[in-house]
Amino acid sequence: CHVTAAKMEATLVSSRKDGGIEKAFDRVVSAERRAFIGGLKCMYFLNKREIAHTTNFLPLIELCKSLGATYLEDMNIGRNAKYTSERFMQESIQALAEIISQDIVQSLQASLFFSLCIDETTDVSVTKQLIIYARYLVHGEVKTSFLQICELIDGKAETIASKVCQICDELQLDLQKLCGLGSDGASVMLGVRGGVSTILKQQTPFLVANHCIAHRLALACGQAANEIPYLKRFKDILDQLYRYYENSAVRTAGLRAIQEVLNDPHLKLTQAKDVRWLSHEKAVGNLRKCFTSVITSLEREAEERNCAQA
Repeated sequence: CHVTAAKMEATLVSSRKDGGIEKAFDRVVSAERRAFIGGLKCMYFLNKREIAHTTNFLPLIELCKSLGATYLEDMNIGRNAKYTSERFMQESIQALAEIISQDIVQSLQASLFFSLCIDETTDVSVTKQLIIYARYLVHGEVKTSFLQICELIDGKAETIASKVCQICDELQLDLQKLCGLGSDGASVMLGVRGGVSTILKQQTPFLVANHCIAHRLALACGQAANEIPYLKRFKDILDQLYRYYENSAVRTAGLRAIQEVLNDPHLKLTQAKDVRWLSHEKAVGNLRKCFTSVITSLEREAEERNCAQA
């Protein structure tokens, strides 16, 4: 009994020095919290740069550990709670998204006025979607933030307008503060009889609908170029060159070999599209940089392979 009492007394004295069980528990919780926040930062890094998280999260954690962030070892609690499962990855992404969107929504709600920029798209699963950006005031400074992307049943003006109103209602945004609507200028968006802007003006009469200046410039350039025979022919040649090499791995390899011999940059010919605003500049720029190689490649295809198209 005396030996047991002596040990208990020594333990009590020791606990008074280092804080005892409660302090030890606080230190463990603090270490786990630090490791957990580090894991969230790694996940945020991957998502912010659009890097696949399900395959890169664990390797990134291991890389950070090897570089000295040993505190990440505290993410492994027991055998089951390792915080590296796919379920944890998805839940952490959802948590990060909710925190970021919460700040944006609160700023929107506090803004005197706000405007929306919307556009339709179709994803790889052929699902109609609507992307929404918001412009608002924060202490007198104009900010633009991604707000939401949502599915649409169809691309009708009534459907889009209804979805916009639904989102504003869910986020508790006052439609009377909606002062501007930016879009690509399609009739479904800006139609004076049944466009999205016309439908929304029934609830917000002071709404100003804007045709995106970048879309207008692209349309003007494309339509003006189509009226000039030289430019129209030039665009056709660019398209033919792109398809000539894009559809043949043998021709592409031959062009690359000639580029290497002539010390030209190893560039692929890119496609020029009116709906891709900067694609013409890139297509022309790549062709200029390796023009000699392209001419040589076409001459070779015409002579050695008797290719009439070349």
